[in-house]
Amino acid sequence: MSKADNLASLPVSSSNIDITGYAKVSLVELANSNAVTYDLSQGNIARWNRDSSIVDAVNTLTITGTSGGTLDGMGFSIMAYNGDANSDRSITFAGGSGISIYYGDSSTITWSGPTQHTIISGLVFDSATVVLNNIAMAGNV
Repeated sequence: MSKADNLASLPVSSSNIDITGYAKVSLVELANSNAVTYDLSQGNIARWNRDSSIVDAVNTLTITGTSGGTLDGMGFSIMAYNGDANSDRSITFAGGSGISIYYGDSSTITWSGPTQHTIISGLVFDSATVVLNNIAMAGNV
């Protein structure tokens, strides 16, 4: 049997096929600032590059963009770099208007230094709930 015969024998649907879910594969560049907002509707990977010799001791990352339920089930990652050569810093996670952030132990993590990379991953549970399911320190790259 030829490849053409094999393809011809595949079942064909005569109606529309609905595929639910949402994936926006794109890199979002966050500002080099101690208070930033990550709009998940712009992409599922964010890079927060604090590449400066002095990074503020307290940094806040606010998550927005989940309204309407179109992102339900979407996974995302945040790649964060602490360019401070002298000390650990902290990242506190916050939800934008109407969004609750759930996490393991605390809404604040230690962002190790000097010059350390951190990987944060999470899931959009529903339009009002974001779950940070993994926070890992990657160290020097």
